[in-house]
Order: sequence, then structure tokens, then C-alpha cells
Amino acid sequence: MPPKRQRNTPPKQQHTTDLENHIHHDINE
Repeated sequence: MPPKRQRNTPPKQQHTTDLENHIHHDINE
């Protein structure tokens, strides 16, 4: 579990992706 991987995938970025996905879904619907 190197710290580089954690730095590459921060929880903040994942959250943004989830939010964007949700918005995209709303628009698609």
C-alpha cells in the first residue's frame, strides 16, 4: 500500500465523479 496510490486516487476526486455521474443521469433521464 504505497502512499503514491492514495495520492493518485484522492477521495475528493472520487466524490466529484459520483456527483457528476448523478447529474449526468438526471440530465439523461
